[in-house]
Amino acid sequence: MTSRQLPKSSVTADFEEKNCVQVIAGSLYLKDAEEVTKGIPNAKAIQLDITSHESLSSWIAQVDVVISLLPPSCHGVIAKACIELKKHLVMASYVDDSMLKLDQDAKSAGITILGEMSLDPGIDHMMAMKMINQAHAAKGKIRSLVSYCGGLSSPAAANNPLAYKFSRSYTSWVESSSLQISRGNYPCRRSEAL
Repeated sequence: MTSRQLPKSSVTADFEEKNCVQVIAGSLYLKDAEEVTKGIPNAKAIQLDITSHESLSSWIAQVDVVISLLPPSCHGVIAKACIELKKHLVMASYVDDSMLKLDQDAKSAGITILGEMSLDPGIDHMMAMKMINQAHAAKGKIRSLVSYCGGLSSPAAANNPLAYKFSRSYTSWVESSSLQISRGNYPCRRSEAL
């Protein structure tokens, strides 16, 4: 089995049932979208340039939910189009101030925008809260929490049985909240202030 086959083989069972879910995978490069959707029933590959509001809006209008795996700097464009077209949005990245400012607009449009719905951030937060809640339920105290997380590698690098490796988006890491140590205090500061 090649590394390219590994991720697809792990989802094959999910497609054994017939369902009416349609997926549109968009990328600036059509070849990339075609590679992702190859062999997946009910999946369509498209070329999508999010800087073209007309093109972006025409594709978003056709779906019920948009899942954005784009860099955080692109989420504002996607979110504004989703609000305009009243389409729900799920994002993998950290929620930044620009996204928080769209909260009321999303509520007024009657849509849900979910951020941090990935492995890191996302599942790591849920697992951490579960452990914290268990500790509190047992009358324990949390003195420190260190989280080491990874990510899904590119198909070409998925050369182990889990297709999983430790990885990090350093841009997101630097731009998320940072701690500055000052005389023993650990005040949380936004990276813009550092």
